[in-house]
Amino acid sequence: MNIWKKRIILVFISVVLNVVGRYIAHVFGLPAYLDICGTILSAYFEGPVVGAVTAIISCIFCSVINPTDWYFIVANVAVGVAAGLIARKNKYFERFSLIISATAFFALVKGVILFVVNLSAFGGRSGLYIADGIIDYLGSISAPLWFRYFLTAVLISFTDALGAMICIYIGLYVYKNFGKRRSFRIKEAAYE
Repeated sequence: MNIWKKRIILVFISVVLNVVGRYIAHVFGLPAYLDICGTILSAYFEGPVVGAVTAIISCIFCSVINPTDWYFIVANVAVGVAAGLIARKNKYFERFSLIISATAFFALVKGVILFVVNLSAFGGRSGLYIADGIIDYLGSISAPLWFRYFLTAVLISFTDALGAMICIYIGLYVYKNFGKRRSFRIKEAAYE
């Protein structure tokens, strides 16, 4: 199969993952956006440019579900670029322990941008019930305003990245341990 066809298929699958994840998070009011799973997946396999393209296309479709998702396009592109760049040197899905450090890195990358976007566009609020509840609780104990908004942005980003990383890890684990065997048996049976 042509390399461009593989990339297009990967981007399509990744965009579907992002849009479905965002829809689930929106409908159930989860404390994350769940819109970077496909971005990380495509960036991991095809690099930062494909990750960024996936993030842009996903934000276009996700903005149909929630019009405020346009504001987060920069954060998602930054995660796609970061995931693609560190995947060149470090295959972080090879070991589960590397997933936690990659999750923390992605949370900081997205969290800083999310903090700026939420502060400038939404007055610091995220629009997520649990996250806004944390902001209100921290306000009741007199935490500094910038700390409330920054901590909430990083927490949202961490849950978002952790959910994405665990889903991708489980999918790759299942494929490596079960998918290859089945496809090998099918090829073996075809040649008999």
